[in-house]
Formats: sequence, structure tokens, C-alpha cells
Amino acid sequence: IDAATERLPPQVAKAFHFVYGLDMPCVEAAKIMGLSASTVRGYVKQACELLRPQLLDLAPPSSRRPPQSETA
Repeated sequence: IDAATERLPPQVAKAFHFVYGLDMPCVEAAKIMGLSASTVRGYVKQACELLRPQLLDLAPPSSRRPPQSETA
């Protein structure tokens, strides 16, 4: 996980670390980063989207879910 987060853009990685690593509310992370809470939420969402494929590769095959169909 650490290696994957190191490849994120710096602000995205910082927001992700505050919110998930330190269990900090987005509002508090935003104050520290000098950003709006919505920007921090956007960075965290971006981090999750970027990390998901990399982290799925680490999961055991039995825990992987198939992609959801958009036609369902």
C-alpha cells in the first residue's frame, strides 16, 4: 500500500494519508492543507480510484469481485 500511495500526486497522497491513514475528517484535513473540504474529498476519491486497481492485484483471488456491468 505504501508503494502505491507514493505514486499518487503529492496533494492527493497527503489528503489520502490524513483521511485514511490518520482517520481525520475531511474538514480538519482541509484546514491543515489550506483547501476546501470538497477539494479534499475530491482528492481522496481520486486516490481511491487510482489505488483500487493496484490494490486488487494484492488481494487473494477469492476476495476479488468481478467488475459490475453498466447494463444491469
